Amino acid sequence: MIARINRGELAERLSCSAPTVSGQLTNSRDWKASDSRLAWALKIIEVCGGAASDVKAWKEYHYRVKDYESGGVRGELPTPPPPAGTPGKPPRPRRKVLVYLAVGTVVILIAAGVTWFAVSASGGPLVRIDVQSDPDELVSTPPLRDAMGNYATALPITQVPPPPGGQDTCTNRHHWAHDAPINGLDAGTSVAKVDITALASDVKVDRARLDQVLVAGGASKLNLLACPGRGGPVPPHLLNLDLDAGSPAFFPNGGNVAATMDLRIAKGTTESLIVVGSILKSHSRWRLELGGDDGERSFEYTVGPDGAAEGRASANPSQRPFDTIGELITEPYRFLDGAWRPGR
Repeated sequence: MIARINRGELAERLSCSAPTVSGQLTNSRDWKASDSRLAWALKIIEVCGGAASDVKAWKEYHYRVKDYESGGVRGELPTPPPPAGTPGKPPRPRRKVLVYLAVGTVVILIAAGVTWFAVSASGGPLVRIDVQSDPDELVSTPPLRDAMGNYATALPITQVPPPPGGQDTCTNRHHWAHDAPINGLDAGTSVAKVDITALASDVKVDRARLDQVLVAGGASKLNLLACPGRGGPVPPHLLNLDLDAGSPAFFPNGGNVAATMDLRIAKGTTESLIVVGSILKSHSRWRLELGGDDGERSFEYTVGPDGAAEGRASANPSQRPFDTIGELITEPYRFLDGAWRPGR
């Protein structure tokens, strides 16, 4: 049986002992720059009351390994920081997060669909925010599912396995491309569906800001695992982020004319915002800051691929960013006639 437990209960079951924390993080020495591995390590540190310096050290290590694997860092593989955690230290009071505990296994819910609440200092939650960023899971949302499919990897093309089904299609490539041994990045575009539900009153979302870090190019180009693109229906509200220029553009109600950001949400209803981060000639790690109010109280939160965190990006340094690389700085390949072949 699978039971839902909160962070405090998880900490109690783990006991947050030095051997437990050390064992969990030491296993990360075979890191392979997995984003899910980083999220797990950060969650262990958070649950067991680790310091901000622990979070910073493991994030920096993760991105150093990513740069190493992409050819941006030469020499020996970076050495991981020492295990974090203080024996018996209770978890710090944080927002409640549900996790699932199975026999012998703890699984943190960091997948595509994650819900967070933005809460005003003077009252209850103003909005509920659901984020979905895995296009393979969005079978009911063609605009996202069909927009994705190209991924970049540092793995030599001769070592890249066939795509799912051995087909030259964009279907079911997200997890295949992001997991080992490929450990890929989104190429050209990262997409997310952000559902915002007004809980306490009518609200408006009228602020959008891109927070990004441009990554220096590596010693060699990554390989682009390309597939034929497929169009989808026009989304209800589109927020297009030009990552090369660093600018957002809001297109409301399925239109093709940019307008001032002003998304109105009536109490008890939900509006969906399709966020598309596009890039051609750079490599960007980015998040999206959104803000709004109900006329009296305001809220701000930061959107990443695992969900939305309260506050601005600077207040959430451990939040995983989107990681998107331009197709123009990659070497393209398509899976044709049973093999990866040069070309788009």
